[in-house]
This record gives sequence, structure tokens and C-alpha cells, in this order.
Amino acid sequence: MHKFCVEHEGHYATQLADCERALESGSGERYRESIKAVPFGGMGTFMDWLPPTVYPHETDEYVWTVFEALSERWVRLTKHLLP
Repeated sequence: MHKFCVEHEGHYATQLADCERALESGSGERYRESIKAVPFGGMGTFMDWLPPTVYPHETDEYVWTVFEALSERWVRLTKHLLP
């Protein structure tokens, strides 16, 4: 997720990097704290971002689909760490 956001000039890249580091360290507590900085739901939140195309092979639809898939997978795999 973090790599995609960095490559596509996304917002919350710094916060996602913090989440990634927490996951890699195995610290559920640190992850719970860092994920609070990435708002989901409501207006102006993480999922409101429309990632731009940055590579010649990409289309708007492709980039949006990849973003949705990565977001869903990330949330599904980490939701057990949340209270």
C-alpha cells in the first residue's frame, strides 16, 4: 500500500510508512497508534483520493482498481490488530 501511494504521489504516505514499520516490527500496539493517522470513512479521508496514472501502461480505471484492491486487502489483513 505504501509503495503504491508513494509511486502515485499519494497522500498519507508518511503515515502508511509508520504503519508498515509497526507491522514489520510485530508491534500491534504501535500499529494501532499509527493507523489512527490514516482516516477511513467520511469526507476528505483516505478513500476519497483519486490516484493519478504515472506509468505509460496505466489507465485511470486500472489505477483506481489497484488502489481499491490494495486498500481492501490491507484493511482485511490488519483488522485483527484493531480494537
